[in-house]
Amino acid sequence: MIRTIPLALTLLATLSTQAQALSCMVPDTVRSYQRAAEAEESYVVVNGVLDHKVGAVTLGRKDGDPPIEFEADLSGNYLNQEGFIEPFAQRVTVVLNCVSAWCATLPPAGEEVLAYVRQTDEGDFFIDAQPCTTNLFVTPTRDDVLRVVACHKGERCEEAT
Repeated sequence: MIRTIPLALTLLATLSTQAQALSCMVPDTVRSYQRAAEAEESYVVVNGVLDHKVGAVTLGRKDGDPPIEFEADLSGNYLNQEGFIEPFAQRVTVVLNCVSAWCATLPPAGEEVLAYVRQTDEGDFFIDAQPCTTNLFVTPTRDDVLRVVACHKGERCEEAT
């Protein structure tokens, strides 16, 4: 009995941690902007179209599978102090990360996205998509985009209500 209590407590703690990891807050473009702005890595925020030739890649995934990586073309405009006005056209590596059986979803090819693109020191671009949609927003609303621009300009920087 004494041995089962610590084992039971460990199991409960593990399950609790996994459940917390899978409970997602409602994705918000401003929250993602703030996270990227505070990160040590460099990010470029792009409003554009993600074009790829990848089918349904998350089907049949299981716990412990490595992330899915593929190349895609991202074209549109990147965020500067004036807004999304500077052209962006780059090959990016999209990484679909998984937590347990939940994986980031693949946006349909040719769909408009708002992407937080990590740029390495070598000049490579990565979109690290998470199950809770923190770096890749499909078909962002005009309000989503305008709130990110305002935040970047140092104006009102509030999450959606």
